[in-house]
Amino acid sequence: MSVAEAYDAGERIQAAPKWPLVPLKNVCEVNPRRKSDLGRAEDEPVSFVPMSAVDAHAGSITQRLERPFSEVKRGFTYFEDGDVIFAKITPCMQNGKHAVCTGLLNGFGFGSTEFHVLRPRAELRSEWLHYFLRQPRLLQDAEAHFTGAVGQQRVPDKYLAESLIPLPPVPQQEEAINNMARAMAEVDAARQAAEDHLAAAEALPAAYLREVFEATGWPVHELRDLCRTITDGTHLPPPFTDAGIPFLFVRNIVAGVIDFEVKKYISEETYRDLTKKHKAKRGDVLFSAVGSFGVAVVVRTDDRFAFQRHIAHIKPDATRLDPDFLAFYLNSPEGRSQSEAVAMGGAQRTVTLADLRKFRIPLPPPDEQHRVATDLSRRIEAADRLIAHCREELAAVEALPSSLLRAAFNGDS
Repeated sequence: MSVAEAYDAGERIQAAPKWPLVPLKNVCEVNPRRKSDLGRAEDEPVSFVPMSAVDAHAGSITQRLERPFSEVKRGFTYFEDGDVIFAKITPCMQNGKHAVCTGLLNGFGFGSTEFHVLRPRAELRSEWLHYFLRQPRLLQDAEAHFTGAVGQQRVPDKYLAESLIPLPPVPQQEEAINNMARAMAEVDAARQAAEDHLAAAEALPAAYLREVFEATGWPVHELRDLCRTITDGTHLPPPFTDAGIPFLFVRNIVAGVIDFEVKKYISEETYRDLTKKHKAKRGDVLFSAVGSFGVAVVVRTDDRFAFQRHIAHIKPDATRLDPDFLAFYLNSPEGRSQSEAVAMGGAQRTVTLADLRKFRIPLPPPDEQHRVATDLSRRIEAADRLIAHCREELAAVEALPSSLLRAAFNGDS
């Protein structure tokens, strides 16, 4: 389904008329007491719903877990089929960890203590309540009513009890529920299609690089034989200033570009001290050697900057090695496999300068390198434009559920 078709589905949801608004406490029980006798033996299985079992995106229980009754009968939240569970703790509440309980063993179950439970009375359908609670506007307002310490903030049950829900007659609730379910299903199909398009687009750059560098037949040379120097940045944290010359970390080396939106600066004097031997200049290649190691970018500015030791500084011999060709190779699956093979350490895996100098680089003639780099630039720029378009398409689809809920409950058009 296209985005346009998904919007058409949304237009079939008519804006809410002026239905009466009633407090939730008048039409459902908030955190009702559990039954005194559930009729289960200690070792008999019962349904169990941890927070992780609720899919925030779908707003449903997607994992059907079971635990012995003896393990969950105390210390967990009790609910029944038809109840709506509502995550009360941040960030699960804002993320949409809310669901209608269905298909529980023997009609009841237990779950996280971080759920509020709402049990609708006869005049309120569970699905209507569920859609009401999933409105972004309500979730934002609920966040404003958090209580508790930072990191452990929760929505108080009083907030839910006093929240005003539009209450049409039950037949109109059921009609609206059916219409909403169909529209949401169509939006889900559009979302899946948009996600598939995005995944296919994001795979293109690696595919283009693999196509060029896989089994080339070109002669191979070690990187150190093709460069004037291969070094790195400063090994000691410099004194930073509030403004001045940018100082880069590995997080500033991203696919294709150097991110100069930095928060660290150094003075002119410090810059001169750090760059006495080597300055990064236009046409040099920077290589992130730690963390997201293996990302290479070409310097395309004459502005001054300095950087930390986890960034390798490569000065190719321009008569033998095109810097764009080198960066494309280092970023290719074949180049990155060399990084993976030699990276050392645990959480901070590192490619050492000694290993980087030994990287084996396929080397066609200089004019062929230039042709390859130019063609890859053109194709990858086109892929980047396609990726951006696909992300916009996906964002548009992901905004539709909010629009549908707003129209259904607030009368917005």
